[in-house]
Amino acid sequence: MLIHGDSVDLLLWCLGESIPVAKLWLLYPNPWPKAVHLKRRWHGHGLFPQLLALASTLELRTNWPIYAQEFALAATLCGRAAGCEEHMEAEDLSRFEAKYRASGHALSRVVVPELTRTSP
Repeated sequence: MLIHGDSVDLLLWCLGESIPVAKLWLLYPNPWPKAVHLKRRWHGHGLFPQLLALASTLELRTNWPIYAQEFALAATLCGRAAGCEEHMEAEDLSRFEAKYRASGHALSRVVVPELTRTSP
């Protein structure tokens, strides 16, 4: 199922209803580039740990490499190892991605893979 909506509201709803999410994409969130706006970035938001816990796999795509690097570091610090890489795939998942690719922007993505669960 593909849902397009306000991310915070959707996150809170899924958490409140205990709805499992197999894969979650954050496609071109506003990077809020000023330092004073850190709490508005996903990795600075108070719900970031819950966001990581909600989805088995999470993927962020952005045209701001520093945003991707910060997001990957924050996910790793929260116990979810994440890799940051240049995004070269030709299939665009959003209009923003298509627009930035067409204008020659370097595109980045962060993949937070599924947690490996071990049996006791």
